Amino acid sequence: MKVGKSMDDLQLAKNELQAKDVSCVVCKNGTLISSQEHGIKPIVCWLAQEETFFQNACVADKIIGKAAALLLVYGGVQRIFATVISEPAVQVLEENKVAYLFEKRVPYIINRDATDMCPMEKRVLAVSSPKQAYEMFHELILNTTNK
Repeated sequence: MKVGKSMDDLQLAKNELQAKDVSCVVCKNGTLISSQEHGIKPIVCWLAQEETFFQNACVADKIIGKAAALLLVYGGVQRIFATVISEPAVQVLEENKVAYLFEKRVPYIINRDATDMCPMEKRVLAVSSPKQAYEMFHELILNTTNK
């Protein structure tokens, strides 16, 4: 969906995230693309289609953990809004000079049944390279999706 330039890309993405039943919204030059997929899957799939997909784009996402932050940095994202963001994600974004806004900051992202840390966040605890994170998740997500 293409919208007028009267609003900033990050604000457009944030508005779309809050108004629709979506989990992730990308806005670049007024053009919005969204996904209802949960977790890092939409980010990995968009990167797999085009590694420059996030170049100079703004992203609004319900949950940004370290895995998502590393992937978005790898893709060249410009700015991020998160409903919930983890401390490790904040560290990644700050180290890579990516501007971000959030509603709630948490020590880490929890898994879907709220019993432990999110498995994707756990996988990248010791990873600091966005490229390494992309290679790891690209294989994991695409192999799971194509089965």
